[in-house]
Amino acid sequence: SSTEMSDKGGVGMELNLNLVPQRAENMSAYEIMLSESQERMLFVANPGREEEVFEICKKWDVPAVAVGYVIEEPVLRLKHHGESVAELPLNIVCGATPIYQREAKMPQVVIERQKKSALTWDVPEDINNVFEQLIQTPELASKSWVYQQYDFMVRTSTSVRPGSDAAVVRVEGTDKALALSIDGNSRYVFLDPKTGGKTAVAEASRNVICSGGRPLAITDGLNFGNPEKPGIFWQLEQAVSGMAEACNFLKLPVTGGNVSLYNETEGEAIYPTPVVGAVGLIEKNEHTTTQFFQNSDDVLLLLGETKNELGGSAYQQMQLGEICGMPPELNLEKEQTLQQALLENIRCGNVMSAHDLSHGGLALALLTACTEKLGISVDLKSDLRPDIALFSESQSRILLSVSPEKVKQLEASMREKGVPCLRIGQVLPGSKSSAIDFEIVFNGAPLIQAELRNLRDLWQNAIGRVMQR
Repeated sequence: SSTEMSDKGGVGMELNLNLVPQRAENMSAYEIMLSESQERMLFVANPGREEEVFEICKKWDVPAVAVGYVIEEPVLRLKHHGESVAELPLNIVCGATPIYQREAKMPQVVIERQKKSALTWDVPEDINNVFEQLIQTPELASKSWVYQQYDFMVRTSTSVRPGSDAAVVRVEGTDKALALSIDGNSRYVFLDPKTGGKTAVAEASRNVICSGGRPLAITDGLNFGNPEKPGIFWQLEQAVSGMAEACNFLKLPVTGGNVSLYNETEGEAIYPTPVVGAVGLIEKNEHTTTQFFQNSDDVLLLLGETKNELGGSAYQQMQLGEICGMPPELNLEKEQTLQQALLENIRCGNVMSAHDLSHGGLALALLTACTEKLGISVDLKSDLRPDIALFSESQSRILLSVSPEKVKQLEASMREKGVPCLRIGQVLPGSKSSAIDFEIVFNGAPLIQAELRNLRDLWQNAIGRVMQR
């Protein structure tokens, strides 16, 4: 950290290693400088204001000490026990280090996988049954069995709990909050690493937007197989390239991250899995938005375009037992326009709920936006196959619920910005008796007619039932 900070600032640094807090006695300068002990940060304060930093750290029980100072000469000087133990030119340490020259080659198996048709089956006769199976798959089922075992209300600042598109944490003493989301889809990266990398960044940003936040930055975790293999290194190279393209376009700096390589079992690599965590600022707490419907009779709107895309989808995986074809395409310009348009309407008070469409498609988004007391009635009209309309994972789409008096205003706003906006139905009051309160009609024909409480039970408790076996 000391070399990177100094080099990027065009300055140098002098450190007294005796002042660095140490967990063991008699640590060498080598050990102190290369230790990767966690929960530490190197902080540069304005001269004369060090005591203010110490007071803040003391308030939060964080140890803090001064260990050195910035110098003009671009070198890192280290002193230990009164002796100079190192003086390193930063341009050599940070800019002239050896770089691995790995071979990157697109595997033939990937080329063949991409050429395979993503759709090789007929429209299922009972889509209702297909939907019930899909929502119980481990990927799409509710993760509440996991997160309910942890205290997610530590310090009581969590205002949006797990289960929505992003978690929201209030900033004490202000009218602001932070929205945080973690996203990634290894299936997309498996089919096309560059598209998968771009999509991970876009979806994390989109989820922050859906929560009323302005995305500020991301961090990442890159999980891949053995990079010494040309095919694996190609995956890593392409995924990072896609992530960088999305970050540059959406103006999202990368604050840090980690890399986990050589993840293999008996020579078989894991699915390439870049994971992106995004943080955003909610300017006013009243802008905080969740994915959950708020009122019966609110109007349901679908932003974005649903395309004939099933490659890499959870639906394809369930139907074929494998994934093939190409993942959903991502147009970053349309993505940016969609995100900016939604955030503007959230801040204007036009949106009751907002939910990103990704894993599982429209049908799953509709279910996971319902509550115990609020169901849906949806009437879709489309030239697509009904299963594609419900389960396509086309990107840059968002499900909204809007109060009837705000609908025209929001539709006009989206029309002005060139964002596709389609009325698809309304929110219904949920029923405690045996009644259809989750209904999707497609081109006049019923596709899914179910009791919401039964669907929610299948989705919410699927993982718990598996773990109890």
